[in-house]
Amino acid sequence: MKFILRYLITASVAFFLPKALDFYDITSIKVHFDNFEIALIFALTVGLLNVFIKPIVSFFALPVTILTLGLFTLIINALIVHIADYFITGMSINGFRSTLIFSVLLSICTTILCRIFIKEKD
Repeated sequence: MKFILRYLITASVAFFLPKALDFYDITSIKVHFDNFEIALIFALTVGLLNVFIKPIVSFFALPVTILTLGLFTLIINALIVHIADYFITGMSINGFRSTLIFSVLLSICTTILCRIFIKEKD
């Protein structure tokens, strides 16, 4: 149940975050999802990439991650989002700067909403 809820939260944040940023004109990032089904596919793809690809990339990038005091992890997250963008035809992210900002905001918003809606048992 927690997995499904986390999956839906990630897809919802991914779908509505670009709309909120465009509405408030906060940044000039260009992220677009054709519909909510594409956001669901994006959330599933990012989840699978986080399980299979991210540990390998994190292992090989460990020296750089240590040198940057963990900030290189943001680049790894952006790389995962960029790979997902490459595989999904119904979404588009223009440029690595947009990918980086989108992935950071996606992580922050998803973490906050998961802490609110998913209760951990003590």
